[in-house]
Amino acid sequence: MKCGRRVLPLLFITATLGAQLPPIGQPFALTNTRYGTTGGTPALRTNGRDAFLFWTGTKLRVTRLGQPDSTVGRPVFDFDVIDRQYFDAVWTGSHFLAAATHRVDFYRMSARLVDASGAPAGDAFSIEGAEHALWPRMAFNGRNVLLIIDGTSILLTPDGVQAAPPVVFERRITQGPPLVASNGNGFAVVIPMSSGPVLSMFDAEGRLLSQRNLSDVFGGRIALASDGNRFLFAEAVDNVIRTTLIAADGSIGTTSTLEVAPSTFFFAPEVVWNGSRWVFAYRDPNGRGTIVAEADADARFITSRRTVESPEGTIVAVGPRVVVSWIGIGGSIRAAELPAVNGEPVSFAATSQLLLATATSSDAMLVVWSDTGGGRSAIRAGIRTRDGRWREREIASSAVRVSAASDGRDFLVVLDDLPVAIDSELRTTTGTRITAFFAESIAWNGRNYAIAGMKDNAPVVALLSPGGSISDPVVLPYSANGTVLRPRIASNGAGFFVIWAVLQTCSPFAEPICFPDGLAGIHLDANLSPIDASPLTFVNGQNLYSADVTWSGTEYVVAWSTGNVVASRLDGAGATSIISSSSGFNVRLAPFAGRVAISWTTSRYSSPILESRVALLGDSTSAIVYQDDNSPFLQLAPLPGGELAILYSTAQNAVPLYGTNHVMMEIASFGLPPLPDAPRTSLKQDGNTLILGWSPPPQRVNGYRVETRVNNGAWTEVDQWFDPEQRTYSTALPAGSSIELRVRAWNDAGAGAYSQPAAPSTRTRSARH
Repeated sequence: MKCGRRVLPLLFITATLGAQLPPIGQPFALTNTRYGTTGGTPALRTNGRDAFLFWTGTKLRVTRLGQPDSTVGRPVFDFDVIDRQYFDAVWTGSHFLAAATHRVDFYRMSARLVDASGAPAGDAFSIEGAEHALWPRMAFNGRNVLLIIDGTSILLTPDGVQAAPPVVFERRITQGPPLVASNGNGFAVVIPMSSGPVLSMFDAEGRLLSQRNLSDVFGGRIALASDGNRFLFAEAVDNVIRTTLIAADGSIGTTSTLEVAPSTFFFAPEVVWNGSRWVFAYRDPNGRGTIVAEADADARFITSRRTVESPEGTIVAVGPRVVVSWIGIGGSIRAAELPAVNGEPVSFAATSQLLLATATSSDAMLVVWSDTGGGRSAIRAGIRTRDGRWREREIASSAVRVSAASDGRDFLVVLDDLPVAIDSELRTTTGTRITAFFAESIAWNGRNYAIAGMKDNAPVVALLSPGGSISDPVVLPYSANGTVLRPRIASNGAGFFVIWAVLQTCSPFAEPICFPDGLAGIHLDANLSPIDASPLTFVNGQNLYSADVTWSGTEYVVAWSTGNVVASRLDGAGATSIISSSSGFNVRLAPFAGRVAISWTTSRYSSPILESRVALLGDSTSAIVYQDDNSPFLQLAPLPGGELAILYSTAQNAVPLYGTNHVMMEIASFGLPPLPDAPRTSLKQDGNTLILGWSPPPQRVNGYRVETRVNNGAWTEVDQWFDPEQRTYSTALPAGSSIELRVRAWNDAGAGAYSQPAAPSTRTRSARH
């Protein structure tokens, strides 16, 4: 995520008042961090000693295999990568050189180094002459890297610096990713063309030597490898896998038929050399698994054959050993060393979080989010108290529609059709299911909760008493010819105000993506009887992307985003105020300091393509709080101490989240404290137990979080929030492994500095850091 603290002028505004948005602190992880297996597409590489898993989910991550403990994959790049076809990585003697194409800023390519432990090193960079590429492919000959992008070759140093000018060796349109291999001296390159694959030979300095057609078969189901002298080309042609040996000078040997599957087709072959034989991986003819087959040194016949459970298998030779990886049942990536084909999970990451709802009482803020990973999903809720303490727990296994409100002391959450009361200690009481309509939004008026939803394409509301009884739904006056969407409700402490969007019928031939094109609202009294003679109309005949409503303390405020503006209107009685002339979405409102804060997200023309802003209605400035390529699902909430909470969930590339979506928070306040200094730590060992202690920094502290690292791997966070008075953490000493621990403090301004890593000493039973 890229965050800024620039304050920009709004493009159009009708009035400017004296108050402005207060300073905003740094974004920090609000919720606890958990880890588990996750999905992705595997690709294997080796440094000659270990196998490395490069895998794509949204981010491209890397994990060194063979570690004694579950190792969290580390993101190689900040941006998203589509799948394994759009990246490559090659070992260059001391590190990997990785290159990948941006998912959003398509054809833009970046590179980065990854060290021998699997940790990305330095910053990502552009390779001169290769700023734009679709399928980067690389090989290393012991001195230089040859990078192939489409029909252009670029000779690079091991660090990715251009060593020779680019050479355009193929000007025709390619039909898929190229292949490149080195025999330790020169390079062989195969480009799939509509007329069949074309072989190009290069010398050790990247100079083109020769070109010729390998076959006349169109298709991209091809593979290329070297045994240190010769090259082997393999292709799947209908129901046959064929192999062709290529000499170091580019002369073509005999083509052999390696495998035949009558009446079916082979796909996606891979091939590696393990020092004595060729090993192939290819999708089985039924498309349900990957066949891993060993062949003789001339690739003429198969000597053994095994099958793994997924068609997305990949292999690498680590000396004589062959490691295979595949997508296992449940989506997690597994790996095994042949001859084993069962394997263990190897794709670990922080669980993915999605912000769902917030509510504020007089003493605390409630946050609800989904948490997915480790083969399961959960709905979790957390409470942040007035003094910044945090606690959380799981409240359900799943939900799609989630809304929340507070009666000033406790909270009510509606999970699809199930009301759940939550007190300040996170104790829950389940209510009666709402079966009469689809619940979407809730509000409290001092006596009852009101739930707004939909029934038979019309807006409805119902009262829910503190005791849990629900009234019959009231259908609101509604005359539009269309489907009601996204009803939202607010209260002034007595009655209610409900808004809803209207989706008119639209032709899929004229407009395949249909947005709502109307927005209406109505006042209700405490018994849900309409006060207005007919609904108020805010939008009619324009694409509506989002809308929200809140009570400012003196009046209702409605805000919405259409194709060209983000606008607000006070209770239907005042003039519309243009907040931004840019197209926006995800509009959210929250009462703040007697005013109303508004947030919205707009699209940009370059990466990062999304930008979220926050402003006070009536002010002439807005603050940029978020910039990234993914939607933040941003929400606003007043805090009980008078501050404004800005919450969102998006991918966080920094330690300890490593590219996974997480619930983040920024606090706007005129009283933000300085960020905490790093705590001073001590580490004691009592038998097999380690006890980390720390002293508080001089700045204000809301709490602490502890991280551990095993065998110099990735830092991972302990699934626990430590209150200010808690200053110790105990954990078991891992058998046969090294371990380090560190801690940092948090306050409203954000996360403080890390302490120095503490590790157990073999000479003493305690150490100070």
